[in-house]
Amino acid sequence: EASAQIAFADLIVLNKLDVATDEQVAAAEQRVSSINGMAHIYKTTLAAAPIDELLDVGGFNLDRALANKPSFLEPEYPFEWGGIYTLPKQCQLVLNSGPDTSLAFLCLPVPLVSEEALLTAADHALLEFSRAQHVISAGQALKRELGVHQLQLAGSEEFRFPVDIGSPGVYAIFTQHGPEEFNLSIEGPSGPLVPLLSHVFNSEHQHDETVGSIAIELDEPLDGDRLERVLDFLLRTQGQNIYRMKGILNVAGETQRYIFQAVHMLFEGKWGKEWGDAPRHSRMVVIGKHLPRDEITTLLNLCRISQVASEVALA
Repeated sequence: EASAQIAFADLIVLNKLDVATDEQVAAAEQRVSSINGMAHIYKTTLAAAPIDELLDVGGFNLDRALANKPSFLEPEYPFEWGGIYTLPKQCQLVLNSGPDTSLAFLCLPVPLVSEEALLTAADHALLEFSRAQHVISAGQALKRELGVHQLQLAGSEEFRFPVDIGSPGVYAIFTQHGPEEFNLSIEGPSGPLVPLLSHVFNSEHQHDETVGSIAIELDEPLDGDRLERVLDFLLRTQGQNIYRMKGILNVAGETQRYIFQAVHMLFEGKWGKEWGDAPRHSRMVVIGKHLPRDEITTLLNLCRISQVASEVALA
């Protein structure tokens, strides 16, 4: 029930700071943010919170959302951190035990060292993270061509993974959680390597997966009829578990954005402003408990216009 209330909230009061350590307060704040990163957390002692700040919350306000979370308009990614390195032919990944017993890791080549190159690589990484991950244990080599690796981090304090990148060059590294959470480093023959630049992404991840979010982004137009059936199916089968669902969708043959939001089984959708010259893509976020990530992702991918066309051709 507490998780559900947090997921629905626009503002959350974190009270009794006087009976908690700084570490406990930080842990509570991180746990709340992992469930609902959009809510503003108001920290107080003895419930000494100005009543107007609690009651005069109002409806959704973009300026307020950006003030509370500057990355609000950034797409959500299934990884928290990315960095560009110049990697030698022989290197290894070194980690310590952390908050989770596994960590997803991806290495992609990039043409140059720039923020734009890293963000472009992040779009490719988003697709890679949606595919099956290769599970490996300490001592086994990470093979770049195999995509995302799920590193098993249990039973020891330190873990080492040789990295088989194929050839030396400039590469982008993406990790499910922040490197500092696992004291992660990449070591070459001469010692630890320093990232040439890095970026903290608007991540959907959380360490406790009971309540969490799923972000899906597709560049290809979606078939309107199938999309309607898929959304109806999700609400009928997962409505009790879906706390909030929202999205901006690119429907094939339509010049306007399709905007929707849902709470449990209640759904509201409408046509928004014209796409015009803006890049057309679909983005949706689902917040809930015990969500079948793979099933939801697969169903949305089945709405792609090329998927529907191929099925018609086969028929």
